[in-house]
This record gives sequence, C-alpha cells and structure tokens, in this order.
Amino acid sequence: MTTISEAITTIKKAENDADKLIEDTEMKSSEMIDEAESEAKKIIKKAKEELAEKIGAEAIEKIKIVPISTPSFVETHLKGYDNAVKALADFVAEPSEPNEKINIIPGMVNPGDIREIKHILRLMDLERIILTDISDPFDAPLRPSTTEYKPY
Repeated sequence: MTTISEAITTIKKAENDADKLIEDTEMKSSEMIDEAESEAKKIIKKAKEELAEKIGAEAIEKIKIVPISTPSFVETHLKGYDNAVKALADFVAEPSEPNEKINIIPGMVNPGDIREIKHILRLMDLERIILTDISDPFDAPLRPSTTEYKPY
C-alpha cells in the first residue's frame, strides 16, 4: 500500500512540476516576443531618424519598414506567415476611398496558384488586389543568366 501511495504522490508532484514548467515557458516565450517587437520598433524608429537626416523627412515618409515577428517563439511557419501578412496590412495599408476591386489574401500557396487566381479573375473581368502576389518574384530566376546558354 505504501508503494502505491508514494507513486501517486510522485505522479502528482510531477504533474505540478510539468504545469509550472509549461507556465514558465509560455511566459518566457510571451516576454521574448513582446521584448523583440519592442526592440524592433525602437530600431526602426532610430533607423528612420538617421535616414531622415540623410535624405530628408519628406522622403523618409515614403519608406515603409515593416516589423514582422517570425514564428520562432509562436506556433508554426503558418502562424509566421499569418503574422507577416497581418503586419503588411497594419503597416503598409492606408485608408482610401472604396473601389471596385476584390481584395484577396490567399494564404500560403505557390506562385502557380496565384497565377491561376489572377487568370480566373481576368476571365471574369474583375480587378483585384492580391496581398502577397508571389507569382512573378518567386517563379523566376534570381538573376538573368550570364552565360551564353540561357536556360530561362
């Protein structure tokens, strides 16, 4: 009977320790994210101030610097992609008058998928705004070939 009682006590202690470990990890991860975002905003502000001295305050207003938290501390690469798209919308989008365009945020798809979405919308004669249109930059070589043989 003593062995079972001791085992139950040990299991309960292990559960408490595990709960405490998880809470600490979540708190540390959250603190690291908040700290990283805060630090990123400070760095961006300082960089813009220094750049404004070189190129002027008016020119610096046209430059958008988007702080994007990577998924290092938060969930998966899918969450990281969502964070990136949200950051683009938060920092780059500006209020404007309504237009007749369709806004599309396709999620994590390949360049061919984006190209097909654009093709379908052209067939329907619809104008669109695609947030993260990767069809051209990610579906092409990084730079033109410098050899005589041009595979692209």
